[in-house]
Formats: sequence, C-alpha cells, structure tokens
Amino acid sequence: MSLYFVPANRQNLELSIEQDVPPERLAPFVPDDVIRELQDRAGMEGIRCWAMTPTKRSIFDAMQPGDIVLMSEKGTRRFTHCAQVTFKLENKALGDTLWPIRPRGPSRCSPRVSEKGRGRSRVLPSGVSAK
Repeated sequence: MSLYFVPANRQNLELSIEQDVPPERLAPFVPDDVIRELQDRAGMEGIRCWAMTPTKRSIFDAMQPGDIVLMSEKGTRRFTHCAQVTFKLENKALGDTLWPIRPRGPSRCSPRVSEKGRGRSRVLPSGVSAK
C-alpha cells in the first residue's frame, strides 16, 4: 500500500468529494457496467470522485486499489480529506466535468472515483475521494 498527497481547491471538492456524484452525471462518459460497479463499491455512501491533470500521469499510473490519498485544500496548509483508492478510470471529458477548476495546464487526463466511509473516503474505480 502506498500513500499519495493530492492538492485540491474548494470548488472542486464541493462538486464531487463533499457530495455524491449522481450516476446520471457519469452516464454520458462511462459505460453502464462501469457505473453499476461504481455504485456497488460505493454502497449507501454514494460515489465520490476527483480528477488529475496530465502532468500527474505517472502518479495515476502508480496508484493501485488500497492506496491511501490525502487531499490538501489549497490555502489550508493541512490535509482536509482522506480517501482509499478502490478503482481508476481514465476519461478526459469526465475529468473536465467532475473538476472543472484547473490549477494550471490545459486539460485533464485521468479522473478517479472513491466512496465515503466512516470519516474517510475510499477511492473507487474512477478516482474519487471524500472527507
């Protein structure tokens, strides 16, 4: 198991980490069977997701289910969210939709999904995280 540190901004956290991502929001970008798998893994807590920029490609490639992700909200100087990777999915259009505020760089490369669980989140198939 590995530990990763991920920067985040308030707007993106509000869109897909601090609240569920409805399956309907994923539908235009993700096949039905993947959405069902995400829902199964998320359970009652709902789907939580985040995205990464292309410059973080090597980190995305190295992440595996079970890895822990600590998110630091910009300006807080502390870790504000924790997630466990359960699934990865690469889809630029979904990443742009889930986290539209980009720190820098022209485009998104890989979104992730996670689920919330008892004070921390578990990252699901497509790179998501929660508090």
